[in-house]
This record gives sequence, C-alpha cells and structure tokens, in this order.
Amino acid sequence: MRVMVTSNPLTSDVENRKLYYPFRTYSPLPLSHSTAFFTGFTCVVAPRNGMRKDIWQPFKERFNIPEIREFYRSTEGLAKFDNHGHGVWGAGTIGFSGPLRRLSRDQTFLTKVDPETQEPVRDVRTSVCQKVGLGEPGEAIGRCTDRRLLTEYFGNPGATEAKMMANVFQKGDLSQRMGDSLTQDAFGWV
Repeated sequence: MRVMVTSNPLTSDVENRKLYYPFRTYSPLPLSHSTAFFTGFTCVVAPRNGMRKDIWQPFKERFNIPEIREFYRSTEGLAKFDNHGHGVWGAGTIGFSGPLRRLSRDQTFLTKVDPETQEPVRDVRTSVCQKVGLGEPGEAIGRCTDRRLLTEYFGNPGATEAKMMANVFQKGDLSQRMGDSLTQDAFGWV
C-alpha cells in the first residue's frame, strides 16, 4: 500500500508528461533505506544527503533539471516538510510553510527544547509543550492521530516508546519526536 501511495506522481507531473517523464529521482540515501525505495524505482544514487544551497542552481543548470524536490521525513517518522519548486528561493532548505499553512498546521511542529537536557520545554501552568517562533530553533515532532499507522522500530518497542511524547498540546494527544533541531525563517522556509 505504501509503495502505491508514495510512488504516485503529483498532478503537475501527470499534466506535463513531456517535462517529467521519464521520471528520475536523485537519492542520496543507500538503496537499503526504504525511503529511497518509496520515492521511485529509477534512482540516481549520491554519496551525501541533501542538496546544498551553493550547488542547487549549478546542479539544475548542468543537468537541465526544471524542478528540484526535497523533503524531510524518515521511514518511521510522522513529521514532514516538503520543498519543491522551479526557482532558487528554496535552495538549501527542507521545506516551506507559509502563513496560511502555519495557521492550519496540525501534523508537524517545531517545539522548544531545553539545550542541556534535550527535553521538551513545557509551560509551567498548563504542562503543554511550547512551539517555537520564527527564527528560533526547535525539535521537529509529528502528531500521532492513530497509533495503528505508526511504523514501529522492528523488534524494539523500547526505541519506539522513547520517541513518543504524550500530552503535547492538550491532554491525551500523542506525538513523535524526530530528534532534529530545525528553524523556520520569517518567509516560511525550514
């Protein structure tokens, strides 16, 4: 099911077949990583992760690539950010979330973390986690709305539980910690 869902092209791909087919995916991940598998069956493998800002435009020009798509996810993770576009304004970022999207965001958040303990910072009155403001570093977390949809660490329930946080923004809710510190600038780029 996951292969079928994640390998389906976006509407823009289907509507512009001449531009996007044959479809190629540049993957800096090892082929044993399931995210590399889920992105597509035609891959270009690279030795390092991510597209650095300084090579974004030269890479596009050298290989005549009209659009670069990057994403932030993990196989078992619930938090996600997407960055895809034709221009260089998102070069070196992992995603975009403009003002409207931030208002309606209900799955992926950046929360304050104590720099010494690496534990989430909670409000002393309400005990809920605090979201970071624009420009502030915070840990990426993903809301878990249905535990049955969570990909657990194989044979290691303790590792799965160590990533989970309860009562994050309201009593009874559940989120998964990603362990990555990210920032979002004033324009919405992560």
